[in-house]
Amino acid sequence: HRDLHLSIRRQRQMCIRDRDGNSKTILSSYYQLLHIGSEKGVNKSLFSTPKEFSFRLYKIFDEGIVRKMTNAFMDVCYGRLAPSSKEADEIKSLVKDLKDKSH
Repeated sequence: HRDLHLSIRRQRQMCIRDRDGNSKTILSSYYQLLHIGSEKGVNKSLFSTPKEFSFRLYKIFDEGIVRKMTNAFMDVCYGRLAPSSKEADEIKSLVKDLKDKSH
């Protein structure tokens, strides 16, 4: 379990490095989603893609929220697309709502 968290942390550092503020917001929010999911017993395998893992997250979170956050993450991390401030603010708000509901 500890090794998984260390590996996810390494992936996060590699993906976030050298990004603009909006991209960092999207990436950080997605990793917060993974952390909240982990606290609820849904852990991402190192070998599952974000898209594959999203189906597991649907069991504990609203599917629309998970889909929006996963797609934004993939666009930034893999597509190297720069999100707008509006999109970054929306994703940040979604993860805040998930955090508030989980406590």
